[in-house]
Amino acid sequence: MIIRSAYNIAGIAIANAKQLQEGDTILMVYGGGDSKKPYRPMFSCTVVTPPHPVQGFEGFSYADASQHDRLQKSGYTPDPHLSRFTGISVEVSENLERVPYEIPRPGGNNTIRRWAEVFGGTRSRLDKG
Repeated sequence: MIIRSAYNIAGIAIANAKQLQEGDTILMVYGGGDSKKPYRPMFSCTVVTPPHPVQGFEGFSYADASQHDRLQKSGYTPDPHLSRFTGISVEVSENLERVPYEIPRPGGNNTIRRWAEVFGGTRSRLDKG
């Protein structure tokens, strides 16, 4: 599970979160930060059926209650609108940490991006909107 909130502090769904669907492929990247450095690939994964679905979000699940203390101790915070830990239910397809590719940092603050925003071209259902 990729831990992340479904809503922002104002109670608005995170950009592109409601468009995630079972079967979509996610490229998980790391880095960038405020320095505008490029991202590095970590892994690719597929959105799977959530074990504890968040209403209105096909790919989101509530985290299992047994993980709450661990998540808090690791610095995660519950979804500000739902007051529970949420995330995207995934199955890892391929580890990409050793791939020496840099991914350009797109403008804006969205953390869930359409393929075309990052690379150009069409890649997934998220591009159809």
